[in-house]
Amino acid sequence: QIQYATQSGLTAGATGIRGLVAGHTHHFTFGENIGAPDCQIPETGVRWWASRQPVCMDQWPVTSLPSTEGACFTTIMNWTAARRLEYDGQYWGQKDVEFLRLIDLPRSTTQKLSVAVGQTTGEPFPLGAARDAGWLVLDPNQSVGDWMSYRKFIQSSAGEFSVAKETYVKARTGWFSCRSACYLASGRPVVTQDTGWTHQIPSGSGLFGFSTGAEAIAALDEIASNPARHAESARAIAEEFFDARRVLGDLLSKVTTG
Repeated sequence: QIQYATQSGLTAGATGIRGLVAGHTHHFTFGENIGAPDCQIPETGVRWWASRQPVCMDQWPVTSLPSTEGACFTTIMNWTAARRLEYDGQYWGQKDVEFLRLIDLPRSTTQKLSVAVGQTTGEPFPLGAARDAGWLVLDPNQSVGDWMSYRKFIQSSAGEFSVAKETYVKARTGWFSCRSACYLASGRPVVTQDTGWTHQIPSGSGLFGFSTGAEAIAALDEIASNPARHAESARAIAEEFFDARRVLGDLLSKVTTG
């Protein structure tokens, strides 16, 4: 995973991030863009090998698309998973920052958008403003309380629309969500913020990266214009890039040959 830590979380002996990293011989990251010219993650002296979120494909079978009338693009998120970090004269935040930037998106598209959002730390989720803008806001404890309801929620969706954490976006990490990979495996197209992952995974059919609201709206409308084609493309992307047999085979190969 990609995390940031400060003070004791970084230096607390064997239990700090530095200690945990030092205790391993090979280091893998879901930040596939680390080391690229546009990536702002600082060098640490650690050699990072890129990997991806592995998905057990037979646990995420393709299911029939929902009816067009009831189709809704969904996502599941924490509002804030940690306090924002100040580094190099900038603030590095969580999903709340990016969601607020796009909170009015439902006003500009005919596609239905829904979010199951949990509250952890920081300022509360702006429930009233989100509903006024057109979001269907759900309680994740009721919608995705266990693995079965989590899978059903994803497979009942028209696709996913999701922001990423501000830190992942600003730093151009190349991070891609395991949740989004499960949408793809289920044959559900995904529209998600480009964190740099488009350098490694194709965007434009079944999976769309965006940086602006206009790009997100165009992607949603494109999926709605031909849902069956984009559903097929979504599954194909999952099979090529996220199948656990490929991902873990590649990881083990790097361990044995690196």
